[in-house]
Amino acid sequence: MGSTPSAPKYNQSADIAEQNRLNQAAGLQQYANVNGPLGSYSTSIDPATGQITVNKQLGASSQAAQNAQLAALSNYSGDPTEAANAYYNAQMAYLQPQLNRQVERAESSLTNRGLPLGSNAWNSAMGDIYDAQNRTLTALSNEALANGQQYQTNILNQAALAGGQVIDPAMVAGQAGAGLENTYDKLYQNQVDQYKTKMAKQNSLTSGLLGAVGTIGGAVLGGPIGAAIGGSLLGSASKAVTDVNGNYMGQVGGYGTYQG
Repeated sequence: MGSTPSAPKYNQSADIAEQNRLNQAAGLQQYANVNGPLGSYSTSIDPATGQITVNKQLGASSQAAQNAQLAALSNYSGDPTEAANAYYNAQMAYLQPQLNRQVERAESSLTNRGLPLGSNAWNSAMGDIYDAQNRTLTALSNEALANGQQYQTNILNQAALAGGQVIDPAMVAGQAGAGLENTYDKLYQNQVDQYKTKMAKQNSLTSGLLGAVGTIGGAVLGGPIGAAIGGSLLGSASKAVTDVNGNYMGQVGGYGTYQG
């Protein structure tokens, strides 16, 4: 008879490595790769860290729209001051010469009328002109501030309009883990099943041999002693499994010699 089969050894490192492989493969399956006129999606994995990345590439028209959106947003600050000042200064470049000419004409008119500079009549007339000009400038300041606020709003509207033209490629959801199998678990289970089969065969063969030896011993010795010896041999079968050819047959031979 051969030696007792060795029980399979569980390899934890191999099992963990296989499970990591399954996890990574399942992650890569989470989204199916897509490539078409509207763009593409693909998945990649960092072999060092196992980090899974979904890579997106827009189509040409969508990429242009996204570029326009980003360009618009780069001009957005949320602060209307800069745009308001720009508007105010542009309007004043046109308005200030008019205000200056208005003052010059009024002073000339008062002088021609013989009103002395600094007199009550002079000051009253010029005060009215300056008040009117201040009201004009105040209205312009308010207009400039409103224009600056509208400018910021327009940027957001432009960005939103451009963003509405960005079309994502149709991402198709995959079934994570579909068709994946832990090959190590399957291999280990096969080894366990083979071990059980071999042990069952050996135990069956050993039991048959012991039964035959017990019967022969009882028949040779005969009588009550032979029956007792046969039963004793069968009762010690569990001990004989370890080394059938050695220890057990030595016991039988010794006992026979003793009886002789």
